Amino acid sequence: MANRSWQKPLLAQLRKWAANNFPLQFPVRCYVRPAEKMDNAEGLFEIDDDELRGVITISDSHRSRGELIETFIEEWAHARTIFLVDRTTQETIHDPTFWAEKGKISDAIRKGPDFFDVSEYEE
Repeated sequence: MANRSWQKPLLAQLRKWAANNFPLQFPVRCYVRPAEKMDNAEGLFEIDDDELRGVITISDSHRSRGELIETFIEEWAHARTIFLVDRTTQETIHDPTFWAEKGKISDAIRKGPDFFDVSEYEE
């Protein structure tokens, strides 16, 4: 098994950066979870509507920082657009609003923080 000790610190840095640059309307926690418990998902965003809080879970299967960053961006974009989409159908999860938000976050990551190597992100 490969050493993935870099994943949790990177996820914490990404969460802090995203919260400052692309804030949410609710608190969100971020976790790295074993791939075998993720039902073949690379990442997942879930919201508890009753308590208005979210959870982003990222699979530990990511072999590079770039993969983890890309998955985090996608899940953060879901969190940012969750109340702007029709959540009753699976087809609307990746609607144009989501893609626009994901693009904004991706652009900011490429231009922004120096706590990770963005050249690895640009595969």
